[in-house]
Amino acid sequence: MTDTVIYRLALVLVGIFCSVTAGAQDYEIRLHRAIATGAKYRITGSGQQFERMQIFAGGKQVDQKEEDIRFDIETVATALTVDALGRPTQYTLAIEKFVVSPAGGDTVTLERGTVISGRLEGQRVILAIGDAPLGGLAAKVIEWMFPVPTSSGTDDDVFGTRERKKVGDRWPIDARAAAHHLGASLKAEIDSNLIKGETALVRAGRTAVGDVITIAGTFSLDGFSMPLPDGVKIVKGRTMASYEGQLPVDARRPPLRTTMKMMNDVVAVRPADDQSPEITVRTAAEQYISRAFEPIP
Repeated sequence: MTDTVIYRLALVLVGIFCSVTAGAQDYEIRLHRAIATGAKYRITGSGQQFERMQIFAGGKQVDQKEEDIRFDIETVATALTVDALGRPTQYTLAIEKFVVSPAGGDTVTLERGTVISGRLEGQRVILAIGDAPLGGLAAKVIEWMFPVPTSSGTDDDVFGTRERKKVGDRWPIDARAAAHHLGASLKAEIDSNLIKGETALVRAGRTAVGDVITIAGTFSLDGFSMPLPDGVKIVKGRTMASYEGQLPVDARRPPLRTTMKMMNDVVAVRPADDQSPEITVRTAAEQYISRAFEPIP
């Protein structure tokens, strides 16, 4: 998906959500909300990433690696620069809580008050604390929590609609737009016929910050293949995702909350040569991330 279901920045729910049925009322669907330069948000997030990698040589399994990471983060984010679509390209994170717990490994923490800087260079983000580059699990989790814009697309291009919708309405995603933006991010041709999914307006209600709608949807890319460097080729790839987001009806306001679950299953092969047998690597991964954002005046 574009920028891991496109770049998402949201606000935390203030007060108790009182669910009310909207009847026949219809709503404009605006998923992407621009962020202003200088905007600050208190971000709370948690999630888990599980990955299993199996390596086969000449048809026999020779290795297996597993990674199971849980994380819990609270930080104040400041957007220093944004692109033409209002997506942050340079930011700082003032840490209030940062705990990353890998199964069977040492817990990674950052002290309260630590300031991380991030800037987008091409299609990757450069993270640092002061002049020291930030890497390892800490950097990996930040990249999961704050996906950077790697294409010219937004959520509206793929998951949105130009028609006003009522609670209960569903509409298909734009598979061609998804293939175009995903292909641009991966620098590969993606067949739009392999992409399926839909979006739905599932609830409408009122909160302390005004009227909100809840959008939910699914996305799948099944059966893709693509070449990789050094003669390696993905011969079978599958990605599935489900997501939900609360958005103010007032399209000038950022989203409130987002959750996403993603599953990947990829098989890559390096052909045999005079020096080594055929090598096959199968990677299966699941990721769950929940985010909530509170604006800071």
